[in-house]
Amino acid sequence: MPTRVTEPTPEDQVSSAEPPIDAAAPEAPTPPEEPEPDPAARRREWLAGFGVALIIAVAITVSLRFKQPALPEYALAIEAKRPVAAAPDPAPAPPANEDEVQPPPPPELANGALPDDGTPAQVAGDTLLRLVARPASSPRVKLDARAFGHCGERDLTLNVPLTVDDNGEVRMEARVDALFGDTRGECELVIAIDRQGKLPATLEAANLASSARLVHQSLLIFP
Repeated sequence: MPTRVTEPTPEDQVSSAEPPIDAAAPEAPTPPEEPEPDPAARRREWLAGFGVALIIAVAITVSLRFKQPALPEYALAIEAKRPVAAAPDPAPAPPANEDEVQPPPPPELANGALPDDGTPAQVAGDTLLRLVARPASSPRVKLDARAFGHCGERDLTLNVPLTVDDNGEVRMEARVDALFGDTRGECELVIAIDRQGKLPATLEAANLASSARLVHQSLLIFP
């Protein structure tokens, strides 16, 4: 029996030309959905940022409020008072001949207001010094004051009371020998003024303290 051959139809030809569909091919991934913002988390972040800003603002305000202004400049006035002598010293006898050395004249000791031109004031051990240091303006803070001395290479902390009034004026009254003892020669009297609780304890510290005010008087001490 002869075999029957079936001719392909046009539809079969079209379908055979199409590439086969792979039923196992994976589908394109779906992008993840972004989570909705958490209102509580956003509130916490905002509060944290606000807290930092508030702390910085408070620190700046406190720093500006409590920043202490510089103390005013001080002017120093000192009066020297000599004790009244019982009788003047007799005049030295004239030299017997020209070769005899004439004794030096006695020093002209200060008796009254000391000059403020920086030259050393000539004083004796029994000279009484009355000192007033006046500020250029009222400091409006409580102050302390301390007296120091500098003689040669030595720094001295002078054990003498000083008073400071409400206007910031500093006063002291003492004899030279009560300040410097038996020291003779050139010395520097230094008064340091600073806020209560910040007053330097030594002359070296007073020279380094930016907040302290220092006033000076040079003295040339004679016996």
